[in-house]
Amino acid sequence: MRYTLFADESGTHSSGKCYSIGVISVPTISMTEFQQQIEGMIRQHGVMGEVKWKKISKSHGLINFAVDLLRLILKSSCQFSAIVVKKDDYRKWQVMEEKAFYTTYSLLLRHKITSDDCSEAVVYIDNRQDSYSKQHEVLQIVTNHMLAKRNSTGQVIELDKADSKRYLGIQAVDMLVGAINASHNLYLDPHLQISPGKLLALSKMAALLGWDKLCYDTFPNGKFNIWHFPSSFRGIPMTRKPVINLNVPYVSREDVLLAFS
Repeated sequence: MRYTLFADESGTHSSGKCYSIGVISVPTISMTEFQQQIEGMIRQHGVMGEVKWKKISKSHGLINFAVDLLRLILKSSCQFSAIVVKKDDYRKWQVMEEKAFYTTYSLLLRHKITSDDCSEAVVYIDNRQDSYSKQHEVLQIVTNHMLAKRNSTGQVIELDKADSKRYLGIQAVDMLVGAINASHNLYLDPHLQISPGKLLALSKMAALLGWDKLCYDTFPNGKFNIWHFPSSFRGIPMTRKPVINLNVPYVSREDVLLAFS
């Protein structure tokens, strides 16, 4: 089966203690439906402009969009995976950040393609600014080499940097991976300052998974997977299986006002 993958990252250029890369995997035959569903949620919740995790603050509409986005992933044919990298534990990050980042990108794509019944993957990644402008081409070559070494039948047939403004899939990943990275940074640095609106969104999104927080890694899980890297970070603070609860209610204006009071 052919899949379309959308990927984005969070935390690589910040002073946070971790960075995360996320990927949404969509069966290509379901792409039109996926696009329409996200467009419908944007209209329903009155979201203006580009969808981004960093924009979540006092808008209950954007918080509820984030809740519905994760709910969509959990109940549809789409899947989500993220790799969360603890910077202090990742030796390559201390030596050459850009190379280290793309190594973990390849690891995540390899994992996602081998865990799906994927024969061909078309991948769109956010158009970040790199010191080497053709890193995306290297990413495709390295990922396919990794897949071949695993005797995988899947391969990346196309990998492009894309403008997130034109791709709702990349915007969706930005929202999910931003939330996951924020939750992990909060665990690693409890004194970190974060908007009460974001905290409210994190609690609602975690509840969809039957969790109290989003800072756990998972047993390998096809629908929703979080992978802590490197191995010294595995199972910290805990490895948990998602226990999906789609009946999490929306937040109201009053909930947001109370959170900021």
